[in-house]
Amino acid sequence: MTSESPETTALAKLRAFIRNDLDPDERVVVASLLAPAIAQAFETEGDEVQGFSAVDWRPTLPETLAEQIRVSGMQVTLDADDA
Repeated sequence: MTSESPETTALAKLRAFIRNDLDPDERVVVASLLAPAIAQAFETEGDEVQGFSAVDWRPTLPETLAEQIRVSGMQVTLDADDA
């Protein structure tokens, strides 16, 4: 029996959720939220300026989405063990 990592299973579940449960407009919203992390995954240590990478695009968060995030009080919190 092969044990998949939590990263593998979480990404698979996220893909299925996006593909099966979201309409096209919602997919755009989720893509706006995920794009910075996906771009970060492709950054290399050789990048000269932090925040820039070999990825030649930087997504922008639509203002309507940014406003909803601010209004919702949403936060990202990491435990010291998770960092």
